[in-house]
Amino acid sequence: MLKYDAIGLAAKDLASGKNLFNKKEFTPLPFVSCNIKTDTQQKIFPSYRIKNISGMRIGIIGVTGGKLPNNSQFILGNWRDSLQKEIPVLQKKSDMIIALSTMKMEKNLILAKEFPQINLIVSSCEEYGNTVKILDPKQHTPLLVQVAGEGSMLGQLQILWNKKAAKGWRELPDENVEQLKKKLIAKQKHLTVLNEKNAQTADKKEEILRYINRDKRTINRLQSRLDFLNNTKKAIEREEINGFTARFRKVYPKTGSQEIIRLVEEAVKEIKNNSSH
Repeated sequence: MLKYDAIGLAAKDLASGKNLFNKKEFTPLPFVSCNIKTDTQQKIFPSYRIKNISGMRIGIIGVTGGKLPNNSQFILGNWRDSLQKEIPVLQKKSDMIIALSTMKMEKNLILAKEFPQINLIVSSCEEYGNTVKILDPKQHTPLLVQVAGEGSMLGQLQILWNKKAAKGWRELPDENVEQLKKKLIAKQKHLTVLNEKNAQTADKKEEILRYINRDKRTINRLQSRLDFLNNTKKAIEREEINGFTARFRKVYPKTGSQEIIRLVEEAVKEIKNNSSH
């Protein structure tokens, strides 16, 4: 069975009332929401949970969106007021803050702008599919991610975290620098041969020039990519940015959740193998 560190809630999850969450199957589940209250103004879920992973304290806070039915046993409080109260407390307890938000995308963008203390927003907008948004590449604003709904996809996000980073997020390309260098050198050698051929012959000048221009474009593209990778590596070493790699895996329909469990185990194994190299 999958083990969850925290579970965000949407308004539609509350449709069955308070008794559902009192059942033994639900009481162990780690629900979080900073703005859900009962109709008697009582908090029923913790606002956040803190996970200590390899000495790093990760605060996970829930922000519930949606519309409750008129006869609901719950109340959705103002999410801004709730976060203004909870975020300063959570900051003192955490090295990184993740928000599980079930609000609409336009409100998530407001959330990111008004609460830059949040580092990562995991969204669940039904009208959006697989999404990775660097909201402001020049500033330390939250990264926003989500996967397609209905359990059709599994998202995998690997993060290289620098708490002191002041220049925001940058995607870490899943590319081999040495292979790019080999391609660049091969293209440069090929261009040299073409230039020599162009200087030595009067035949097929137009065709040779077309190949020369094509090689020049490829060389510029490869060099730009290498420069980007090298600059990213240096920025990470200087602890200026946070890096991430996002992957989305298709979940093929099978009985129960066995396919999701298999994909999670496969992803964990892959991460461990990459970390050991």
